[in-house]
Amino acid sequence: MHFKRTRTYTDAHRQPRYSVRLVKNQRHGDKIKQTTLLNLGTHWAVDPTLWKAVAQRVEESLAGQQALLDSEPAVEAAVEAAAEEVVALLRSRGFQLATPSPTWHFSPPNRPDFA
Repeated sequence: MHFKRTRTYTDAHRQPRYSVRLVKNQRHGDKIKQTTLLNLGTHWAVDPTLWKAVAQRVEESLAGQQALLDSEPAVEAAVEAAAEEVVALLRSRGFQLATPSPTWHFSPPNRPDFA
């Protein structure tokens, strides 16, 4: 999952317009197809340098995982706010949350040579 800036049209003054979209890559046989999950429009106000972190946080949130951010608090707050906005928009359009995977615990075998 990632964000993509797409040229959508040219206005009356011949100025290009760009739209930001949340895109998911899916493999179909030997080809990769990009599916737009959400069109965020032309005025989405998130810094493009944060798009990768926001996309990662959206994926974590949809999978039911905790945030794994380790950057500055101001950057974390911006990423978290943007991710919450995107997740809310996805939910309002019927996107379902994934069921969290069970936690697996490793039990070592009862062998004396196992350390």
